[in-house]
Amino acid sequence: MSKLKIAVTCKDSSRIWSNGLTQNGYFLIGLLQKCGYEVDAVSQFEEAGKKLEEFDIKLLDADSIKKYNVVIEVCYSVTDRLLDIALKSGVKIVTINYGNILMLMQEDMILNPTSFPAVNRGGFDTWISPHFEFSKGFVEVTSKGRVSICPYIWDPKIFNKYCNENKLDPFYKNNKNINKIGVFESNINMIKTAIYPLISLEKLERENKDFIKEVLIFNGLSLKDNAKFKEITSNFDLFSNKKLSVEARYPMPNMLAKGYVGTILSHQFYCDLNYLVLEGLYTGVPVIHNSEACMDAGYFYKGFDADTCVDKIKEAILTHDENIASYKKSAEEVLFKFSVDNEENINGYKNLVENIS
Repeated sequence: MSKLKIAVTCKDSSRIWSNGLTQNGYFLIGLLQKCGYEVDAVSQFEEAGKKLEEFDIKLLDADSIKKYNVVIEVCYSVTDRLLDIALKSGVKIVTINYGNILMLMQEDMILNPTSFPAVNRGGFDTWISPHFEFSKGFVEVTSKGRVSICPYIWDPKIFNKYCNENKLDPFYKNNKNINKIGVFESNINMIKTAIYPLISLEKLERENKDFIKEVLIFNGLSLKDNAKFKEITSNFDLFSNKKLSVEARYPMPNMLAKGYVGTILSHQFYCDLNYLVLEGLYTGVPVIHNSEACMDAGYFYKGFDADTCVDKIKEAILTHDENIASYKKSAEEVLFKFSVDNEENINGYKNLVENIS
């Protein structure tokens, strides 16, 4: 019996650190190969002919799309013309929502009403990452297709490769820079911004100015001229004490390896899983976060609880060294839940593929 042939729409390696979907696609290809399928990275656009790490990105066009049994839309949707050809040829289409489609759609509806709606175009299967399960009803109604929850997956392979190629060692050694706090949220929509980390850090600064040495807000150059951001931070002690710095986008391992930061503080709103928290836990550095899916690792605070977040920052700074063994053990256990080598994740995707409608 011939192997099932699957195409996964991808971006190339140049986007691997600037767009999380690129890593989503890469991890999915590797996992589906572990399932025993024949899997190609594909694109209809400029990525064709380039590489996604070790995978050649093949051109998806009117002829090549017919050779696949399944096309999984990750980084791109299939163009309308190719979609029509695929469906007429018996090719099954699946859309994966690795992004927070409901929250972003609501933002667009209010703030950018002319943007093209990012919804399933009709009738075929959609898989949703588990941290967006709350949007299942929205996707079912707007797509009229069957909606299932797919495993969230991660692999340190890309992280390790980047560190090896750039001769970086971001892994935790001691608490030399532990009171230099890095906030790496994207600041491009409301679900991941630096605002609530700053609220907690400012609370701590007013309580005891000896805890924090420096706060670096990455992905933040757009905030420098942002009137609302200036209004919020203008009366901060962190600002008047010259501890607050707004920076460009830099890869997190560089900032850890070079000692610019020694602790990661993260906050999200309806985006419970992201690679920042997993990568941080992998390095062994203190990660203060509100990801309920990872609550058994790192320093967890719930939701918008700034006071508990303050307590967790202090706990990390004061006790991380003495608890490093248990910290790493709990991190390993949480990371394995999302591993591409975890049989539950492999079987989860296998079951989804075998039951595409």
